[in-house]
Amino acid sequence: MLLKVIATLTAAFFAGGGLFVSIVLYPAIMTESASAVAQFGNMYRHAAPWQGSNAIICLLAALTLSVLTTDWRLSIGGFLVGASVPFTLFVMRPVNNRRLDENAPLTADETVPNDAPKIEATDHQPGRSARFGCHGRCPS
Repeated sequence: MLLKVIATLTAAFFAGGGLFVSIVLYPAIMTESASAVAQFGNMYRHAAPWQGSNAIICLLAALTLSVLTTDWRLSIGGFLVGASVPFTLFVMRPVNNRRLDENAPLTADETVPNDAPKIEATDHQPGRSARFGCHGRCPS
């Protein structure tokens, strides 16, 4: 039972982290090209170990549980989450390394288009945006 909880929680953390980055964080930092590179580097260094460890723990817990219960369906979920590790290492790593290289010039598809919405500072918090839900409560 504990292995099922571990596998489920790590899969949920993995999926939740991926959704947050894809839907909220990445679009927010891509509104300005100059700071996007620096923010991506900081974000990636913090997120990669968490995502990778969640994927590996989920895979191991699901495979162990599948062997102990002889229910092969559990291993499918573990393999689906665990497949992100080799995909990241072999496919995404070269892309991420290029983005983390401060000397590499941005290509045309890595720049923000001219018609992209800009983050506007609010009067009550210069440098902050109401888009992030601060509404006067953001730290300076």
